[in-house]
Parts: sequence; structure tokens; C-alpha cells
Amino acid sequence: MAVFVALPFVNPSLPPPETRLVASLAADNSNVKYLAVYDAARQEVGLSLVSGERGAGKNDRIGAVFLDGRDAEALELPGMVVLHAADVLERLVERADAREAAREAVDTVLVDNVRGGSIAVHHLAENGYRRIACVTGPPRTSTGADRLAGWEQGLREAGLPVADSLFRHADFKESGGHAAAADLLAGPDRPDAFFVANNLMTVGVLAALREAGLEVPGDVGVVGFDDMPWARLLRPALTTVAQPTYELGRQAATLLEERIQGADSPPRRVVLEPRLEVRESALGKGR
Repeated sequence: MAVFVALPFVNPSLPPPETRLVASLAADNSNVKYLAVYDAARQEVGLSLVSGERGAGKNDRIGAVFLDGRDAEALELPGMVVLHAADVLERLVERADAREAAREAVDTVLVDNVRGGSIAVHHLAENGYRRIACVTGPPRTSTGADRLAGWEQGLREAGLPVADSLFRHADFKESGGHAAAADLLAGPDRPDAFFVANNLMTVGVLAALREAGLEVPGDVGVVGFDDMPWARLLRPALTTVAQPTYELGRQAATLLEERIQGADSPPRRVVLEPRLEVRESALGKGR
């Protein structure tokens, strides 16, 4: 996940606003991983995020900033947090009156997605899996591209071949994960493991494996990205790459609050480390 703290619509010549509400624009609010970001912003910094969604309906005032080309200033809020949607940020910056100034006013908090992908692949390889597939997000997204790059890096470091037949781009949603996994399973180079680049797609992949009559981890190993509460309740329990989402929200809200209060320092980039939560879904073939 990446959080972009964008304030191209704040007038630094005015006193800091009194409101504790800021806009939040997400790629997909159905993904519950964003809740930790919202909670951290409120608990740690006192900022409440008013949420909108890219691709939402006309009644979503925040989403309409992206959909209809409206100016962010129309929201009458002092700032915006853009979650996991680099294309949203690009459009906001493109519409800013002073484009160069807008770009310079953007702080970024992100997770090392390349590292996350590589540690997932290392774990699968260490447990005997050799045809490790990747289901990642759209190629235009930095998250999808970086997690795919981590998959490639992990394969090379493990001495395993990187093949185009073993990865698919999807849409970060359950249906996309299901379709991608079904396609990979029907191909000539059938995988014996999956690294899946987010939680919703992991659900789709698991459904496709069940429909194909395959057992996890005995027939196919699975490592997902995003550690959700339900991951440990699955049988077998799901091994995941966990993101520090609460810390990500705290850092983003802190940077945003500093900008609202008038900080004019150069843009800051904070990179947080993921960790592997080892459970049962990738313990080795025949288990």
C-alpha cells in the first residue's frame, strides 16, 4: 500500500484551518485494510478522514474530484490523503493551478512492496515449491508493478526461472484473483504455488483452487499480501505478507497535519518494512 499526502489546494498564506476533517480518496473502499489507516489518523493525530472512492457514483463528492475533474478546493477541507491510487494523485496534481508547486507539496508513505514480494517467494521456495506463480494488480499501479518485481527478484535469488506464463495482472478484487488463478491453472505451465498481491485477490485464488480440487498446501502453496484477521482462521491458516497499516496511517496523518500547520520542508518519503506471517498455507508439498 502507498499513502500519498497531497495538499495542492491549501493556501499557505492563510492561517491553519480549524477543521479536523480531511478528505480521503481510496482506490477501493471495500477493502477493510484501509480501516487501520483511518483509525491511526484519528487515534494518533486527531484527524478524521472523510472517505470517497475512485470510480464511485455521482453522489460521492470526494470521488467526484477524480471522476468529474472537479477541483479539490471545492471540498472545503484542508487536505487529502490518497490511498493506493497513484493515478488519482497524478490527476489531482495535473489540475493544480501551480503544478510544480503541487508536486513539491506531496509527501509519501509506503511499504516496501518489492521486499514483500521477494520474502513471499523465498518462503515458498524454501518449502519446496518450484513453479511459483504471481497474481498481481494492474501494471499501471506502482503497487502491482513493485510486487511483481519482488516476485521476479525472489525467483532469481532462489535460482528459479522467471516465466511470463507464471504471472497474471488482475484488478486487486476477488473476481480478478479468481479469473487469474483459473487461467494459470489451465495453462501449460501449471503452478505449484501462488504469491497473490493483495487480500481480496487471495480469496479469489483460494476459491479457484478449491474448484479445481487442489489442496493447500499439499498440492499448491499460497502466500497472500495483507494480513487480515480472518487469515489465521482459515484452514489451513493463511501465510501472508503483513503491512504495518496502522503505522502507515499514523505517519501519513502526522505528515499531513504538519503541512496543514504550515510546514514548508521538502517533500518527505517514508518507507516501511513488511513482515512475513508464517502459518500453514505454504508449508510444503505433500503436507
